[in-house]
Amino acid sequence: MITQRDKQGKISIMVVEDNDLFSLLLDYTLKESFNARIISVPSGEECLQRLQENPDVIILDYTL
Repeated sequence: MITQRDKQGKISIMVVEDNDLFSLLLDYTLKESFNARIISVPSGEECLQRLQENPDVIILDYTL
């Protein structure tokens, strides 16, 4: 798999989650587990607006 890495060699993960507590938990866990740059957004609309940031992975809350 080819990934876009930032200058520190981290992959970027966009987390789309409207529940603040669950979003914080995901952010912390992913950052600690994968040493990744996390982009948190609360809605699908904002995710679409920020796609120009080119995340390597998008984790989407299915029930948004």
